[in-house]
Amino acid sequence: MIAAERTGVADDLSQLDDEQWVCPSLCDGWRVRDVAAHLTMPFHVSLPKMVLMMVKYRFDFDKLSGPGLDELRRRI
Repeated sequence: MIAAERTGVADDLSQLDDEQWVCPSLCDGWRVRDVAAHLTMPFHVSLPKMVLMMVKYRFDFDKLSGPGLDELRRRI
């Protein structure tokens, strides 16, 4: 089920144009590409890198998900 869900999300995201990637999402303050970065983070960021990012943002996941998300977006 997880693989099917991930494939479905990937299929949906692959059909987006540039304008759709920067549209606001249902998550306040996040664009579609921010949500995609968040959902795919485990596939782009190793556990050691994630721990280092958490230290950098003082274990505040909200800050990591804000400014730290810029770092993740560059990987997508």
